[in-house]
Amino acid sequence: MRGQLLNAIDNYLLGYSTRQQLEDWLIANLQSILNSGDQIAIEIANNIDADFVEFDEGLLDELTLRDRLQKYFSDAPRAQTIAP
Repeated sequence: MRGQLLNAIDNYLLGYSTRQQLEDWLIANLQSILNSGDQIAIEIANNIDADFVEFDEGLLDELTLRDRLQKYFSDAPRAQTIAP
């Protein structure tokens, strides 16, 4: 799920999707992320969810939201592939 979450963030940051599409994706996939047990993905998803609440309440502007999403994307460890 972490890879899918990071792809959704990246698509927004690159302009391939809107903020609303990212928010809709997160809402639709939040339970799967929580069930995945991936603590990093869970933390990122929870942070983004809180950021969307702040954005919707007018406490964050779009630029600040984008900056936060960029930080989550940049700081997130990528899943390691284990060679046989």
